[in-house]
Amino acid sequence: MRLACFAIWAALCMPALCGSRTSAPNYSWPEPKYQVRVEENVKIPMRDGIRLSTDLYKPIDVGNKLPVILIRTPYNKAPYLEPKSTARQFAGQGYMVAVQDTRGRYASEGDYTAFAVDVTDGYDTTDWLSKQSWSNGKIGTYGCSYVGHVQILQAQLRYPNLTAMIPQAAGSSIGAAGDRYYYFGARKAGNMDFASGLGWFSNEGNKDRTKPAPKIPDSQLRKEWGTLPLVGMTARAGAAPSDWDDIVSRELTDLWWDQFGYLKGNERFNVPALHIGSLVWYDFGVAEVYTAFVRTQY
Repeated sequence: MRLACFAIWAALCMPALCGSRTSAPNYSWPEPKYQVRVEENVKIPMRDGIRLSTDLYKPIDVGNKLPVILIRTPYNKAPYLEPKSTARQFAGQGYMVAVQDTRGRYASEGDYTAFAVDVTDGYDTTDWLSKQSWSNGKIGTYGCSYVGHVQILQAQLRYPNLTAMIPQAAGSSIGAAGDRYYYFGARKAGNMDFASGLGWFSNEGNKDRTKPAPKIPDSQLRKEWGTLPLVGMTARAGAAPSDWDDIVSRELTDLWWDQFGYLKGNERFNVPALHIGSLVWYDFGVAEVYTAFVRTQY
């Protein structure tokens, strides 16, 4: 019941959340019921021994075991520590909140390939959270864009304690081409729609978590749109190493794609979900979000 209320309440808080990944929208939230304590950089072990760094937001002086809201992000969990972040707002209403750097990003161990291993990493994180002494065993997931995609990827394993999810603008985890997975919402009619992905991989695809990626201005990226070859495009723009070259060069029959676990067409999952289309990117992924909604009608 608590997580059902969370879904309804969070829906009312939605409109600006994709525009700012960590901050609450610019309106009046309910007054916090509890003060919040944060336990930073808790290392949650995955099945292969890699540990993912997670900040735990705990309401103070709550006697009961609590439901947990999980937010898994490649964009750095540290900004959620700010006073008005969504993590603090949810915790102030009496939820445990876990904000995690995904594999190979910022404080987490492992190698980073965008969307790889998120199926099992999400499952293992949910399993760990459900077994803690402060948890009532009910886990909800929340977030927009990449932080929404990972929810859909995880849901296909049907972990019994995954009780609810709110994926926003998360259509890129849906669909197939050439009877294999397609990636990052990037295949349209079998062709590579590289404009939407170029900016993301240039600015967010950095594979070296020890070095901050340079921010590439849009003007520089636009100069590259009309150049060939596609391989090396992000490097020519001055971006840090990413998976871009693999994305644009590997055939759809390449087994390399199988590491991502995207939904292809026959998967079904019955996690109660509030699916929200693109709040910022307009029509991008709306059809895929609808597909995800249909697949939850199980």
